[in-house]
Amino acid sequence: FSQTQRLTTSGTACALTRQIDLDEQDGYEIYAYDPVRQELVGYGEPVTWGATPKVTVPVRLPAPGMDLVDIDAGIGNNGEQLIAAVFSDGTHEGHHALLIFQSVGGVITQKTVMLPNGVPTDMIFTNIDDGPGPGIDFDFDSDIVITVPDTPYVYVFENLSSTSAPGAVNFADIAFYEVGFGVRTVAIGIANNTTGFDMIVGTEAGDIILYPQSN
Repeated sequence: FSQTQRLTTSGTACALTRQIDLDEQDGYEIYAYDPVRQELVGYGEPVTWGATPKVTVPVRLPAPGMDLVDIDAGIGNNGEQLIAAVFSDGTHEGHHALLIFQSVGGVITQKTVMLPNGVPTDMIFTNIDDGPGPGIDFDFDSDIVITVPDTPYVYVFENLSSTSAPGAVNFADIAFYEVGFGVRTVAIGIANNTTGFDMIVGTEAGDIILYPQSN
């Protein structure tokens, strides 16, 4: 950390992803969301960091008044590069959506999944059901878990990417995992050096709760 460089001077970029080659062109980018332009903006690898975004991706929000809740990068079983983002208008019976971005045939596509009633507060995009460890280093496919404290559930979307050939990544329909009301944050950890995963959640009351062996 001996050298710093400002990537953007717009003052509107927020929430960064991990490095990802979303456009599958010429190396990895770090993406931020620009709510003014309603775009994902990708900045290039360290040798080409600069204030001009290397990649811009329009974000098509399904309803007005929706703000970003969380964003992260993930992967499919054949190395497909993905970004997931959760948006909400902040009201229980309002509009809430999961947006998934992927390059298919050189074109970045957006898939929109509307979420049930309840205001989401956190999301993780990592492997939760197989392999020797969480998908921190993009090992194995990445699943999505979303916290919704004004419901008694977290939402889970299982990655269904094929192991045979790269292609468009699909996710299973929403699954509901009961954790009780008030769960605002979530993390995943390795379950005692096994191939399973522990889910760790944080509540509005300040409690941290462990749910062992998710697989």
